[in-house]
Amino acid sequence: MTMDTRSRSRLVRPLVGIAAIAVIAGLGLSGCASTSEPAAGGGSSTPVETPKVTLSDATQASFVNVKYGPIAEGKRFGMPMTLDDFTAFDSNQTATQAVLAGKAQIVGTSLMGTLAAQAAGADLVTFCPYVNQDDLLLVARDGITSIDQLFDGTTRVSLDSPGGAADETLNAMLLAAKSKHTTKDIKDVTVLESASLRQAAWAADKVDVTIIHSTQYEQVKSQVPDATVLSTLFTDVPHFVKNTYAAPKSWIDSHLSTAAAFCASVLAGNKALAADKDTYLDAVKTYVDSPPSAQDLDTLWNDATSYAFWPTDADGGLSKETMDFMAKVGVASGVIDSTPSYADMVDQRPLQEAARLLAKKG
Repeated sequence: MTMDTRSRSRLVRPLVGIAAIAVIAGLGLSGCASTSEPAAGGGSSTPVETPKVTLSDATQASFVNVKYGPIAEGKRFGMPMTLDDFTAFDSNQTATQAVLAGKAQIVGTSLMGTLAAQAAGADLVTFCPYVNQDDLLLVARDGITSIDQLFDGTTRVSLDSPGGAADETLNAMLLAAKSKHTTKDIKDVTVLESASLRQAAWAADKVDVTIIHSTQYEQVKSQVPDATVLSTLFTDVPHFVKNTYAAPKSWIDSHLSTAAAFCASVLAGNKALAADKDTYLDAVKTYVDSPPSAQDLDTLWNDATSYAFWPTDADGGLSKETMDFMAKVGVASGVIDSTPSYADMVDQRPLQEAARLLAKKG
């Protein structure tokens, strides 16, 4: 295992790169396919179409809903979708640029990625959430019992790059705890980009504190002296949004019914997954290439349903209070320089129309 221990510089994520352009140019994506259905529900007169969607990650068990809702529920809202309508990348930048280049209409990615794109001047706005919470933990070993010890200069901490999921999560935990610190104040940081690398480093006593998933903690805690959880994202940070769908505001303006139908399918799918474990397990089997163990899936589903990982209500977790909090996390993580207005971050119209659709169709 190679570890990168260095001063962590501000995260720079240009929206266009040579490699990204080459990948996007070769995509077989196309524009929306019209379903010749009526408008989504009275709030807009535009026809419902089947959009093309890019994703910044391969589908995992914690966000199997990223595909399940639109595919399983889309037809109810005049928007039949299949796996062919989704293209997954391993890069927020490439997935976002494909939409900005007109190769797809919707991108599913981290909220931080969308905020970064907006700050760079992109015509992109969040319109529907799909994962608000996650099973991430701040874990410690060898007698470390307080978050304050992360800043004493001797505690070895592992995170990913500034603006990454682990860095973002710790900044959210610090902000929720009303700490005066951000991750920029930690003196001894080992940069490990994946949770599996951080888990291995923590178990091997290479670092004292890190951010990993609850299932990863359970796998190795018996090997770690004085293993403890300093903070749990889904209990300690109630105002959190991890992943959302975003689209150019200009596209939403002209395709409001499609955006609303898409969001309605997401929320309906989330409700179905949370209501029935077998439905969730079947979805994982269908959409996840390498599913976790049955025990890990059981733990994940219980946490997801107990702590509303997958939004189902009309608000969708995108309230002004929550988005203002997440913008502050973005500033602390170096993703954005200042907090944008709520109207610049979220287009509420598709979510509001989706709520009417759901009320109408049950």
